[in-house]
Amino acid sequence: MTVLPRISEWWKARPPGHILALAALFAVLASYPGYFTIEGLDEWGDARFGAVSDWNSPAFSRLLRVTSFVSAGPALVLAIQVVLLLLGAFELYRRTEPPRRAALLAAILVLAPPVFVGIAVIGRDSMLVASLLAGYALLGARHPGSMAAGAILLVFGAAQREAALIAVVPLVLGALVPHLTGSRVRRGGIALGAAVGISLVAIGVDHLCVENRTLRTEALAAVYDIAGTLQDLTEDQIASEIAAQHIETVAPPQARSLRSVVRDPGRAGLVFGVDTLAQREALIAARDEIVALHRGAYIAHRMRHARGLLGLRASRDLQPVYTRFTVLPPTQDPMRHRASHSPLQAGVIFLLELLNYARVYTPAIYLVLALGLLVVMVRRRAWPLVALLASGLLHEIGLVFTTTNVDYRQSLWLVVVAVFALASVSARRIASSRVS
Repeated sequence: MTVLPRISEWWKARPPGHILALAALFAVLASYPGYFTIEGLDEWGDARFGAVSDWNSPAFSRLLRVTSFVSAGPALVLAIQVVLLLLGAFELYRRTEPPRRAALLAAILVLAPPVFVGIAVIGRDSMLVASLLAGYALLGARHPGSMAAGAILLVFGAAQREAALIAVVPLVLGALVPHLTGSRVRRGGIALGAAVGISLVAIGVDHLCVENRTLRTEALAAVYDIAGTLQDLTEDQIASEIAAQHIETVAPPQARSLRSVVRDPGRAGLVFGVDTLAQREALIAARDEIVALHRGAYIAHRMRHARGLLGLRASRDLQPVYTRFTVLPPTQDPMRHRASHSPLQAGVIFLLELLNYARVYTPAIYLVLALGLLVVMVRRRAWPLVALLASGLLHEIGLVFTTTNVDYRQSLWLVVVAVFALASVSARRIASSRVS
């Protein structure tokens, strides 16, 4: 017998557990000890060397702090997010597919390039995706312990971003409604109440995790929205609004005036010094006033932001294939995160970057795919997939109005649910064609 048939026989004999273990091992080794963006670096700094602030995700910073008692570096967090995503996908696929095929589909999901480039980066968006998928899977189980674990994971996932607070609603509805008794209205009401409760608890957890309240995120969003909204006004209107809201008095510029950044709102946060809580609160109030007076201009500004999020506007900020272990080399030793790419990682990076030229990492592709699949799943009454797809779409809508920068990983939940649903539909079609 030649080598290839032996390998084929060995592979066919592998049980689901072996397939999942091999997929997890490959995913971790291909990104070990994990890549860090500047956002992740901020969260790590809060967790290890300072007070946890409201910058980015306080809940994720707390996780980094807790895991640091077990692992000196952040590699344990990388393993957690990979395993959660893998097992969550396996549990969901297992409800409609044989165990071995479910394991293969879960492995395909995690190792699919559009998903892998996101899950290989340690950060709140990767943990959000892993927590939501695993939480959805566990909440839909009939065992009370599993359901409690699922609720906890959904709370943790929802605490990562404001947009996730609405993304959990269809997940809770999809997980609970089929198992509740009574009329549709009663079941829907109970599930909706549970979804609202999970979102409220997530908000509470986020606040409890904060040790140092700064309002930096809110102030940055205020500057971004002010600059973006004023972009569609005349020079006289811009001058009038700046004077009326006392913006340049409240937030004295570090390098240039607000007028000069109106044409590039994405740089607004870099050029404005907002040093105190009082200044930041005043800036947020000024934003609210300007948005209330110029709602059309604000919507136009946010639609421009949406095009950037979806990759429909030329920008280097998406950075889908991110391969830097840390943005700032001097932080490698304090983080216990000094590393260089292995031959395996170099080969994986080469293949991933090749796909970048084919626009595989354009979030708009997955938006269209998710919308198309949602229509198909509604017609088929495949409600578990409908809930997943609706969650991904709601999260993306939330990102349009709550983020100030453009990053591929922000859209990772949309990408994951679209790929998950596509794999599920494809597997069923292939299985039915073989039977016929």
